[in-house]
Amino acid sequence: IAVPHFCLSLRALLRLFVMPLPSTQTIGIFTEGKILLQAAAAVPSLEGLPCGTVLIKARSASFCGSDILYVSKPRELDLCPGGSVHEVSGDIVDIVGEETKHLKKGAHVLALPTNYIHSGIFREVNEHDTSVCKTLPVTGGLCQYFLSHTSHVFPIGEDSQVPLPYFVAAQPLGTLLWAFEKVGPLLHKTVVVVGQGPNGLLATHIASNFGATRIIAVDIESSRLELSKKMHATHIVKRDSHEQVVQAVMDITHGRGADVVFEMVGHQEETLSECMDFACENGKILAFGVPATAVYPFQFGKLFRKNLTLIPSVFPRLKDFALAVDMIAQGRLDVAPLFSHTISLAEAPTMMDICRTQKDAVCKILLDFEK
Repeated sequence: IAVPHFCLSLRALLRLFVMPLPSTQTIGIFTEGKILLQAAAAVPSLEGLPCGTVLIKARSASFCGSDILYVSKPRELDLCPGGSVHEVSGDIVDIVGEETKHLKKGAHVLALPTNYIHSGIFREVNEHDTSVCKTLPVTGGLCQYFLSHTSHVFPIGEDSQVPLPYFVAAQPLGTLLWAFEKVGPLLHKTVVVVGQGPNGLLATHIASNFGATRIIAVDIESSRLELSKKMHATHIVKRDSHEQVVQAVMDITHGRGADVVFEMVGHQEETLSECMDFACENGKILAFGVPATAVYPFQFGKLFRKNLTLIPSVFPRLKDFALAVDMIAQGRLDVAPLFSHTISLAEAPTMMDICRTQKDAVCKILLDFEK
């Protein structure tokens, strides 16, 4: 796909030229299972907001699997300007209070919008910043301008050779790094990754980085499994039936099963229970996919008899996002294969419909606000 490659040194020079801030912008809002674009919406004002509040000009964004769920089943939080979109990179326009060495006007950053901040758990955020963050107006990332807080903004080094739009992947990558720490060491382990959407593909790559011996990627789409190979899966299994996947996993592991099974699908109730059949005795299941309902029917007897450990994971620590930015910047993890489409803000409503109804047609979109 065509990805804009901004020159960071040139961008630093352009900071010398301050463009006037517009009073209006185009935003996306979630309504009736769709994205509706609204022109001439107000640009958020920093007037009266506490120190540490940041105004961000969005450059790039992407849809998370949770956005595809919440556009159809929005929480009250998702009805804000910008919806639930939270994978965004952009430039700092202004900060309430003093700039710092790394956070200054014009700096390019991964920025978590206040919609994410309000929905999250404040892991390792000091008490003062936590109390401040809870007072900020709610804005989502599907906006040309949105609000964040310095505690949730992560600078991208100006010497990086990675195209800036790719850093939107640092948000899901940070979330996965937290999950992998909870799972524990993977050196010499066998891993099954169920679901090879964007997050499943990232999990496959991380498992390789962390020294897993076998990485078995499972999906219903052949196109996704071709990407799995690029993300360093050692084995791929196209799912035709649950029984067929169980047999394939047992054949690959010589009847033992996997040490760790990552459930990366979400949005339905069956997969989590199915993962138990792929795991070995005393194995682990990492539940990463976002649940569609509050209560799941569950094979507790099998979990109990196999002595399995079930580990849910959501909302990482802030340092996980900072590490994710560094890993992408340093080329330690290649996120380029994830992105199948580059779109403009005007194309976002149509692309969301495609993501919801034709999952085989899209892997991960890259929304270019300059397009």
